Amino acid sequence: MLSDKLFFWLFQNSPDRILSLVDGLAIPEDHADLITLIPIILLTRFRDRPVEEIAAMAGITVDDFSQSLAYQQIFGLGEAKVALRQLHRLCGPLSSHTTAQIKALPVEKLEALADALLDFQGPADLTAWLAANS
Repeated sequence: MLSDKLFFWLFQNSPDRILSLVDGLAIPEDHADLITLIPIILLTRFRDRPVEEIAAMAGITVDDFSQSLAYQQIFGLGEAKVALRQLHRLCGPLSSHTTAQIKALPVEKLEALADALLDFQGPADLTAWLAANS
């Protein structure tokens, strides 16, 4: 499709213009979710650049960028991996159900879990925390 090629060319040659062009488009409701792909594309394409620079390319603030689903999913995965590794050391191997519960937590809850686990004495504390926060 020509529009796909144009978008890709713009993305590679002038990423800072993408959002200004997208803002002016009348995007059908069934394609509105494509806008949420922009942070994913920017994060993928510019892996070696700081988040502040990527957000500036997209014409949004770092706070807006960090609220995007893409950002939260990507950084949430990292948070979950760290929390799971720490919990494994503290509680031993976790069940697949517990692991899935932790991976499904939003970033804010993962951060809270990372803080709380410093006070855990064992698996019972984890179970109680998950029951209260899931």
